Amino acid sequence: MIFSVVVATYNHPGILGKCLKKLVSLKFPKDEYEIILVDNNPGNPKKIPLPDNKGMPRLKTVFEGTSGLAGSRNKGIAESIGDFVAFIDDDALADENYLSVAQKTIVNHLHVSVFGGPIYPFYTSKKPPWFKDEYEARFWGDNERILKKGETFSGSNMIFRKDLFRKFGNFRTSLGMKGEELSLGEETELFSRLNKKGIQFFYIPEMKVSHLVSAYKMTVFYQLKRAYASGSSQFVYLEDNPARAVLSFFKYTGGLIVFSIRASVRIFSHNNFKQWLVEELSPVFYAAGYIIRSVGIKIRIKR
Repeated sequence: MIFSVVVATYNHPGILGKCLKKLVSLKFPKDEYEIILVDNNPGNPKKIPLPDNKGMPRLKTVFEGTSGLAGSRNKGIAESIGDFVAFIDDDALADENYLSVAQKTIVNHLHVSVFGGPIYPFYTSKKPPWFKDEYEARFWGDNERILKKGETFSGSNMIFRKDLFRKFGNFRTSLGMKGEELSLGEETELFSRLNKKGIQFFYIPEMKVSHLVSAYKMTVFYQLKRAYASGSSQFVYLEDNPARAVLSFFKYTGGLIVFSIRASVRIFSHNNFKQWLVEELSPVFYAAGYIIRSVGIKIRIKR
């Protein structure tokens, strides 16, 4: 069983070095996994900090000239030799047992083709008192289990049997981050497509990843614009299903009113005003993002 670990990178040379260092030092046989680094910003003059190649797994660096996280991940899939393809962000750190616990679970659950684990936030700058870890954490409990309908994994901690991509296609390139543009949804769309085909997703609580929460993310402005971008991306996801897109338009139009009223009612239920803004207005911005994009207005959001 061979693993291919794909790291798509765009302008994160500092933390990327730590990400790669963690991957090359995994407690796992070096001949049983490879690391594929996909550089999506080849014009960046900053040198990618590659680790020393002594006593480490195969490390391959490739370039993807078309801007976009989805396309970069697809490039990694194309370059991979593994039976399983794992994805981790360039600003994330894998636990030393990341692949060993994944391998053990795969052997014990041969009927499952998609695996993932929790993502815990870590910080290199001071966290504001109002900012909650849960805003950036991705966690489905303490026990191994098949995820329920509507539950999926996040892009920085997911592993797929490679055959799935041959059968059902890769990440949709009209969705997801593109350079400095904040766009989302390529993982959600893929999981939805696989779910419709009856593919199960298995959660491994010991397959841990820590993800950097940069200072710019710890602001109300970023949290709300991400909610808006997520709503906008949801419309792009539904563009090839006009009937559902129209139904969703009316749902989110009504939701915009309901969410706004609910936010007003709950204004005194939060101890911190910024928490109220993030937690109660995010659904409002999500609905607004969907509605505005559905009427043909695309507002580019910078991350």
